[in-house]
Amino acid sequence: DLVVTMASSSTSARRLLKMAGQLARPMVAGGSSRVAVSAHCRWPMAPGPARRGLSSAPLCCQMQTTELYRDDTIPLQKTERKAAEVHEELYKERHITVHACADLFRQWKRTRPGYKYVNEDGVSVPLSYIHTGLDRQAGADAPVVFALHGAPGSYREFDNLVPVLDARGASVIVPTLPDLTFSMKTQSFWHSVEERTDLIRRFLKAINVREIDMMVVHSSSMYPMLQLAMHDPEIKIKSLVFIAPSGCRRIRQLSPYWMMKSFDDWFRVPWLQNFLCDMAVYIVRLLGKPNNNEMKGTIVSMITIMNARYDEAGPMVCEMKRRGVPMLMLYGEGDKLIEREVSEEMAAMMGVRPALMHVYRGKDDSEVVLEQSGKLDGNCEVVCFKQGTHYAFKKFPSVFNDVILKFWERNHEARV
Repeated sequence: DLVVTMASSSTSARRLLKMAGQLARPMVAGGSSRVAVSAHCRWPMAPGPARRGLSSAPLCCQMQTTELYRDDTIPLQKTERKAAEVHEELYKERHITVHACADLFRQWKRTRPGYKYVNEDGVSVPLSYIHTGLDRQAGADAPVVFALHGAPGSYREFDNLVPVLDARGASVIVPTLPDLTFSMKTQSFWHSVEERTDLIRRFLKAINVREIDMMVVHSSSMYPMLQLAMHDPEIKIKSLVFIAPSGCRRIRQLSPYWMMKSFDDWFRVPWLQNFLCDMAVYIVRLLGKPNNNEMKGTIVSMITIMNARYDEAGPMVCEMKRRGVPMLMLYGEGDKLIEREVSEEMAAMMGVRPALMHVYRGKDDSEVVLEQSGKLDGNCEVVCFKQGTHYAFKKFPSVFNDVILKFWERNHEARV
């Protein structure tokens, strides 16, 4: 019934389903056309363990990382266990519930496609976060560093950086933003730049932060950060660090756009969401898209970028440059999510040409060498890792820490 409903409603939906059906065929062995069907979503599943080694579990739980993009995936929790134990000993995980998006949803529920099912009174979002200043009872005048992970992610993305800045007296604050499971549960938070900006703004006010000495963002979190820096007079951001920023135009990974747009639109229908999670397995396999071993993470990444208003980012970066706000950008040429040209275009908006960039070569910290020593353009700086990926900060933690710490010293400690 779900398939009939979608196919009769939209040409793009019919194209999407036709392609998904074609993708399902190779999963059937020999000449048989029978496939096993999931009870909860009615989508093809592997008929048995003999079929390419797949189990009869839902396909969205079976997805394996595309070989081409293994270096771009988020490390599994098992590989981070040692770091996790150290981190948990140092910093207390705190919890707060922030009510957000009421003003947006009251308007969007009736006017914006995809928001029919939101609660027009807003959404209460439970957030976990760390705050190193509270852990060591820092004074009210301690400088503040606010870090924000991409989509998907958590405050654990900054495990290597937090202790370095904390040791220099900074109060480092890092929250974990909602994931796709929260969105599906509440039907009231869909990761648009407006929703994320409103949530971050209200979180900062709830913990009484009005001034941020350095904002550090990874990937798509550059968009709400720029919105805050440009348009919120109550929150002052003194300097910005972009780690693998998603850029100022549509990235190649959003192609074919009609398919991504159709998927995003249909995913807002509650009773289609589990079905679409399973369909996404086939879409990723067909298109060879990077994924992070967990299909909901891949979906939330796509939805976030689709609704980021990325075309507005370029003028905002240029305006921050004009205002003299110090900016640092670090990216990898081996990033399969954000193409090199997009990163270089953003660097140019900061006034930094390739000849002025710091360039590192090597696969990780153990082999890294400085190939080209760059120069500042005013107070803007760009660092390129020739073999760096979207998560280069996990492969080059020492270099990242050193570069960011020098940026911190130059733009904060020099003024104290």
